[in-house]
Amino acid sequence: MNLQRLYESIGLHEGTREKPYPDSKNLWTVGRGTCLETNPITGAQWKYLLDNHLISVALTEDGMDYLVSAKVKEVIHALEHGIANWLAINDQRQNCLVEMGYQVAGYGCLSFPKMKAAVERGDWKEAAKQGRDSKWAKVDSPNRAREMMSVLETGEWT
Repeated sequence: MNLQRLYESIGLHEGTREKPYPDSKNLWTVGRGTCLETNPITGAQWKYLLDNHLISVALTEDGMDYLVSAKVKEVIHALEHGIANWLAINDQRQNCLVEMGYQVAGYGCLSFPKMKAAVERGDWKEAAKQGRDSKWAKVDSPNRAREMMSVLETGEWT
């Protein structure tokens, strides 16, 4: 197989576009026929492209707001269905748990069984202790975790 000839043929038939464009089926496509809707770029591909400065990405404020809003809705939905007493938790603690879930894979406390159990018991001191006793709090985001766990424990933003 002559890969060079193959790549040239694909380029000839697909065309070359640096920026995403709607293709003949009105699907967002980029490069040489990479359809972002039916064959999205994987996390590993994004990492390679970004690490090697092979792609440029920019978001507007509205775009950032859209992504935050979508993720927050996803986290809230998971917490509403994953924490038995979700509706009884005060707004400050809910906000804290949502923010933690926004950052931590597995929707935050849902991936920390002892913390989740303490939240469901309303044992806020223990829930905060469990949050503090995590890689997230000790390594990943110590300042943020300290602030969030204080809110979780007291139920108030300081």
